Amino acid sequence: MKVVITVDAYVSFNYKKLLKDDRRAINKLKKLCTHSNPTFHRMSRMGLPTDNEPEFYETFKISNCKKQIRFTRGCLPRIRKLLKKRNHTLVTKYERVEKEVEYNSNTKLRKDQKKAVRISIKKKQGVVRGPCSSGKSVIGLEIIAQTKQVGLVVVWEKIHQVQWIKEALRNDLLNLTIEDIGGAGGVFATKKAWNESFPEGPAYPGNKKVGKLNVCMVQSLRTQANQDIYFPICGTLIADEVQRYGAASFNGSLDKCPAKYRIGLSADEKRKDGKEFLIYDLFGKLIHIIPNDAIDSRIPAKVNLVLTNYDGDDYDDTSDNTELLYNMARDKKRNKLIINRTLKKTKKKKIVLIFVERRYQALYLREKLLKKKLRVKLLVGNVTKKEILDNEEWKEEWKEFMLAYSADKAFFDIINTGNNKEFDVCITSRKGIAGLSLKTFDHGICTIPINVQDFNQMKGRVERAYDELLEKLFGKKKKPTIDC
Repeated sequence: MKVVITVDAYVSFNYKKLLKDDRRAINKLKKLCTHSNPTFHRMSRMGLPTDNEPEFYETFKISNCKKQIRFTRGCLPRIRKLLKKRNHTLVTKYERVEKEVEYNSNTKLRKDQKKAVRISIKKKQGVVRGPCSSGKSVIGLEIIAQTKQVGLVVVWEKIHQVQWIKEALRNDLLNLTIEDIGGAGGVFATKKAWNESFPEGPAYPGNKKVGKLNVCMVQSLRTQANQDIYFPICGTLIADEVQRYGAASFNGSLDKCPAKYRIGLSADEKRKDGKEFLIYDLFGKLIHIIPNDAIDSRIPAKVNLVLTNYDGDDYDDTSDNTELLYNMARDKKRNKLIINRTLKKTKKKKIVLIFVERRYQALYLREKLLKKKLRVKLLVGNVTKKEILDNEEWKEEWKEFMLAYSADKAFFDIINTGNNKEFDVCITSRKGIAGLSLKTFDHGICTIPINVQDFNQMKGRVERAYDELLEKLFGKKKKPTIDC
């Protein structure tokens, strides 16, 4: 039997005809794209309500008239393989968006980056996994340049949106002008948001602007109005931090985009809730991994395991990590040890990055290190005025500081002053685990028990790729270290 498969934003074909001629094929395809929800089963075992969690996720849909069946586009290779195995003749009609534009890229890729770009263009869809400092944004921009398509980059946080825009404007990368850049949400939302993120220019280009490269917040693309603007013209879709698309509420925000190329980037697309199957069905399978040892310009950190002798009653109770982290953040002996390790490194002119789990600990360490005459920066998430004023643990001076605090302003202040080595210590929560790309960090301190994925992200903050140009700017970099 001949099966005509249409590929646009989705993969679709005649359901009624195949059901009549090969019902077993239909049943097998449905099974391939039906996934058991691990969250549902975990909550069921614990006796928790599961009203908001489906027992199964189906990444296919049958039309109301029962004529067509459609699948998310990442399912295409599995569909083709199964139908070929059942001796069907396949005719694939591609109706994906292609709109050729020219780029003047000056990007010089490392060997591992070249391979990632080449495979992505060949496969046209899939997930590329690369460790921290592998230059995933450089890879994404070069994929757009080499495919010669209008680009759509989708990000989750405003600070990442600004980073992608700045990378695209660099004359040693895509060398775009601000007239070439479009986007929606985040820094594009208001003139104030733009000027806070780009205080020295360029001028605010306006919201919902369309360019050669469009950097949009994922939240903005949930609206039909923005989908109507960007989806019909963008031929290459790059999704940053693709692991987040395992969240069902956002998984469907990009499945309507018919771009010819659909690539997800991540340090690790695997999820704690086990829902990475939604990512693979949306983007395609894992097509390339950049191993840690492939980044020849990277300087691996030496990891020091520091014994703290913490012996709280909560340490052996693995059922409640919240209480453990709460108490560890307030333990005076552990904080004194962190302060002493920091002082030891800063005396040697090292720039130290301290990772904490709680704002309390961040504010406490900031206060103590400022008293030691160190130049300290803080990067934590914003807090509402009510939460600040109602917090009985915080000192009045901490509240005053946090009332005037802006995470976005702090982020760009750290980037600008860090490149000039104008501070000694940066204290950050999970806000700094991803995206805080600063070449001048020499030493990291991980103050909390943490999973391997997050620790590798932390470690990567001091293991930045380091080439001849950076050596000229910052001097020869010695082997970085991290305490945990």
